[in-house]
Amino acid sequence: MRSILILISLSLVVALLCASLPQSPTVHGDTDALIAQLDSSVPKWLAHYRIPGVVISLVVDSQVVWTQAYGLADKASGAPMKVDSVLQASSISKTTAAWGILKLVQAGRLDLDAPIEKYLTHFRLHDSVYDKNQVTARRLLSHNAGLNVIRYNGYLPDERLPSLDESLVEWEGQGLGVRIIRQPGTGFNYSDTNYCLLQLAVEGITGEGFPEYMQREVLDPLGMTDSAYTWTPSLRSRTVTGYDARGEAWPTFQFSELATAGLYTTAPQLALFLTAAMPGPHGEPVGRGLLPPEVIAEMTSPQVEIRGSDRYIYAQAYGWGYFVETLSTGEAAFSHMGGNEGHRSNIAAVPSKRSGMAVLTNSDLGHELFADILTTWTTWLGVGPLMVANTIQVARRIILGLCGFMDTLALGFFLMLAGALRSGRRCLGLGTGRKPRLWRALGAAALVLGILAYWLFGDYIMQADMPSIATPLALSITWAGLVGLLALFAPRCDPNPSTYEN
Repeated sequence: MRSILILISLSLVVALLCASLPQSPTVHGDTDALIAQLDSSVPKWLAHYRIPGVVISLVVDSQVVWTQAYGLADKASGAPMKVDSVLQASSISKTTAAWGILKLVQAGRLDLDAPIEKYLTHFRLHDSVYDKNQVTARRLLSHNAGLNVIRYNGYLPDERLPSLDESLVEWEGQGLGVRIIRQPGTGFNYSDTNYCLLQLAVEGITGEGFPEYMQREVLDPLGMTDSAYTWTPSLRSRTVTGYDARGEAWPTFQFSELATAGLYTTAPQLALFLTAAMPGPHGEPVGRGLLPPEVIAEMTSPQVEIRGSDRYIYAQAYGWGYFVETLSTGEAAFSHMGGNEGHRSNIAAVPSKRSGMAVLTNSDLGHELFADILTTWTTWLGVGPLMVANTIQVARRIILGLCGFMDTLALGFFLMLAGALRSGRRCLGLGTGRKPRLWRALGAAALVLGILAYWLFGDYIMQADMPSIATPLALSITWAGLVGLLALFAPRCDPNPSTYEN
């Protein structure tokens, strides 16, 4: 029993050491110090997480002061990532779309609290036990309209791109139509369908396509002339290749659900967009004249609280097109992440510091990278970590700690077994009675845990979807299974050392 207690204690020590390994460097000082730290760390992180490339753009004093590209835009050709490489903004498309929607509100053409169906020319919500007249632009903007969750995957480049109305009909045919699944206004429920209805409303009000409206009314006036909600030839030639978790290339998907996921852009363009929600360096107003400062304040203030596990995945609250939170050091921050196939991105800003950052990657693994990059930035800024970055890093530490515990426990067991075999006893060397039964009980538990872990994390391991933990997790599960089998079926020692039983 003493040997078991010693082994468990040692395993706990190793687990704590693994869980406490530093995740991001601590860097303070001027902007040059941050840039030097990123130049040193990002290439290492790219290799560690097996991510082809990333573009980072930094805002200081409400100006885009630095942009740098690392890695590859296309692995097959070896083309490098560039500062003007075009990537999919994914769900950050919602944030820019919110500006266009609120412009219509300011013009008196859209009532935030009117039923959204008032502005839809063709599409109609299904009748429900819930009042569909309560589905309003205000609630759709904040994911508080009670709609079901649908993730739209896009269309292949050689497919005909249908209108949004046609696309929603296709989803309806698959049994995945837009539904009101709970009372509107009763809580946050992040869903792409919210911004699909807002896109339809924009088109119904203006009588023109959503891309054309957004280009003229939002993107061009903000200086985002290198961004578009359509995959234009000029953007197409600079669009990077996205990769899945195993490093296989994804096609460049196109979207009918433009307000949800259809923006093509660059990192410095998104960083420029971040500055528009801050006071300008030369006295420019918040909103840059497109929207009044008080509207931007509402957009970046909590409109609906995020509860449950989503609070740790996203942030404390959602505004209109922005995740918003109060950092541990008291500063307010707004952000949004994006995740189309082959693309993971994040924009974030701390307006009181007049600083922000845009991080765009061409990999399904990019969340691991942007967590470390954003934490390096917030540490340099002297503020607490963003919720999404902190959650990714804490989860990483917990899993690595569990892996360290399982690996050390298993290694100790095998060393004890090897010692017994080396002594010639050809058994576990624990005698008869309670100890062998205890080992077998522990072995059965390890085997069950190993099977359970494969059931829970098998996809991650097979796809290496979280490479920073996939390898140790796979090894730990294998150890657990082997320990369980050996403890259950290895021979135990007989009181008579000349014999043993199976």
